[in-house]
Amino acid sequence: MNHLSPRHITLNLLLDDADEANGCLCFVPGSHHAGLLPNVPFDAPSGRSARMCRRAVAWQPVAVPVRAGQASIHLSHMLHGSGPNHSDRWRSAVVLNYMDAKTRVADDSGPLLRGVPWLPKGALVDGEHFPIVATAGLRS
Repeated sequence: MNHLSPRHITLNLLLDDADEANGCLCFVPGSHHAGLLPNVPFDAPSGRSARMCRRAVAWQPVAVPVRAGQASIHLSHMLHGSGPNHSDRWRSAVVLNYMDAKTRVADDSGPLLRGVPWLPKGALVDGEHFPIVATAGLRS
């Protein structure tokens, strides 16, 4: 597996219904085939992400409404994001990120997530904030 191969999947388990009114996730179909795109911080304002999406790819985002108790699963290379909540309803979810145990930091311009210690470029993504879930089948 080369360094450009996806080594990260996300499971987004909805605790509340999510639709376009309260900012459900949107995905850009086919974007996982585009290779690595310019970096946008995880918590960047949605407007910045949307502008980057329009410049980086020709596709249009597709809203994916999901009901409470349902989940979406996607690869890290799938361009995605959500807009603001324009409703009076909550939009909460449990987000689980699973990475290959050999995943390394590609961009060290800041911490991978808010509140998590900074890791240098090339370092393994590991430590107390990134626990190993399973070791079966790991290769050196």
